[in-house]
This record gives sequence, structure tokens and C-alpha cells, in this order.
Amino acid sequence: MLDKFTLLLIENYENYQKRHFPDGVELNAFITYLIDHNIIDHTTITRYTILEEFAETIIDSKHKTDAVAIVADKFNISKRTVWSIIKGHQGRFDANTENG
Repeated sequence: MLDKFTLLLIENYENYQKRHFPDGVELNAFITYLIDHNIIDHTTITRYTILEEFAETIIDSKHKTDAVAIVADKFNISKRTVWSIIKGHQGRFDANTENG
């Protein structure tokens, strides 16, 4: 299944790339392709972006609570939403931070 998925994805992307970006391959084009074809959905984009932003923000913050507030403000979402997203990935951040 994975081999077939990979083959189909590459083949379809090459066709997409030729139609939309005939001057050459661009990584942004590949990402756009994945999103346009619902291979990466909005929930995945949101979760990934919040987790990565939190990981960057927590480096300069003393507490998780502060980092959550910064990320929530940056993306105009609730703190509860940010907490909900990072909750499932808590172990990723515990080693380098204090509990806020």
C-alpha cells in the first residue's frame, strides 16, 4: 500500500507541477499540491504549526503558560486550543521546560 501511495503521489505531483510550475520544481509547490489534494488537511496543518511555534517559543519563555499565551495571541486562537494541541505531545516539551 505504501509503495503504491508513493508511486501515485509522485506521478500525480509531477503532472501537477508541470501544469502549475513549468519553470521548475519548487518545494512550496509540493506542499501546495498536498494541501490542494487533501493529503494534508487543515487539522494537521494547525496542529503542526502550533507544535512547532510552541517549541520555538518555549525556548525563550520560563513557563509553558507564557509560551501558550504567546502562541495563542500570534494565531488569534484560544489558549485552551493551544493547550489541547500540546497536551498530546507533552513529553516532547517536558525535558527542557518547567511546568507552568
